[in-house]
Amino acid sequence: PWYSEKEFTYHDIKQRNRNKLLWSDKTVDGLKTGFTKKAGYNLVASANRMDMRLISVVLGSTSVEARTAQTQKILDYGFRFFETKNIGAITKSVPISNSTKDEIKVGLQNSKAITLARGQYKLSQQAIELNAGLSAPIKKGDSIGHLVIKFEGKNLAKLPLVALEDAPEAGFFSQIWNWILSLLGL
Repeated sequence: PWYSEKEFTYHDIKQRNRNKLLWSDKTVDGLKTGFTKKAGYNLVASANRMDMRLISVVLGSTSVEARTAQTQKILDYGFRFFETKNIGAITKSVPISNSTKDEIKVGLQNSKAITLARGQYKLSQQAIELNAGLSAPIKKGDSIGHLVIKFEGKNLAKLPLVALEDAPEAGFFSQIWNWILSLLGL
């Protein structure tokens, strides 16, 4: 992208990017520098390390050098003490009633990135909340509930779960038989 270019020429005038981190940190790939008398020296920087992107915003610095150093410290801190996990390839089997199948596979509709303090993701809890009255017929892609991810009692994410396969409706006699079995607790 153009904001990560160290220099470019426009109308035969060579322009240098004022984001000094582009030269000193190969993971930095942009974003915006600025200065006004009122706001001082500012830098919004973007960096990508180990499949994690961080954005730093530094406002009101006293010099170019100060904004560069402050930004580098913020990015280094973020990459050292935080990690991002992609939640996407979750597949679970859930029970289904009135179907020719006893259960169907479900998964996430879209992946989700979650960032926590390094090592804390393993302490998060995941729970599946199924839609009430989940019953056949169900088509692949139908919404069947949510995956809720919690950390320290707080919801981090509530992600839509979808059926990964069809669950055809059972025939009349199979449904009656399943109903009798459910009455007997079997």
